[in-house]
Amino acid sequence: MQPKIKILIIEDEPLIARDLKRICTKLGYHVIGIAYQSSQALDMLHSRSYDLILSDINIKGHLDGIEIGKIIREKYDKPLIYVTSFADINTIHRAKETTPNGYVVKPFDEKDIYSSIEIALFNVQKQIKPEFSRAYLIQKLDVHLTRKEFDIIEDIIRGITNPQMANKYFVSENTIKTHIKNIYAKLDVHSKAELTRVVLE
Repeated sequence: MQPKIKILIIEDEPLIARDLKRICTKLGYHVIGIAYQSSQALDMLHSRSYDLILSDINIKGHLDGIEIGKIIREKYDKPLIYVTSFADINTIHRAKETTPNGYVVKPFDEKDIYSSIEIALFNVQKQIKPEFSRAYLIQKLDVHLTRKEFDIIEDIIRGITNPQMANKYFVSENTIKTHIKNIYAKLDVHSKAELTRVVLE
């Protein structure tokens, strides 16, 4: 079984922070900490292990969420999703300068959080390493992959859709789905985003 994705939450409203933690936990992620002000956030960014950050923009302390976002980009380079009530032009312009991996406007729901996290993780990790090959993957994961399965894994990482793969290989979309189902079983994963993390981590 693959380890859970670890998430750090930066949010100064306790009720919202708890709601984010509840949603993340329900979705199968592991919340490793909640920072309620900027100094606490900086400490957790430095001292804890995490895979992704969910951060409010208007937080207590000497730095706001966007200023913390700049530090995340410069020092830690982890996926960052803003979860905020602010969607005005000035705030979005400032946020864009930190190249966030997502921007969720409050009020949010479970689907907003899930889709933002999964897409952010997928996009961050879909770059294929130079040494990536079928032999490399078989050795790394200790599983047998056919040539076709490896080709489909490469296509998934590159964001190619099932219909596009069907056209590429001159087979039905159901055949592609069967290949993907077999790949999921071999790698013990349940989604394309999870597959990408496993093969590229």
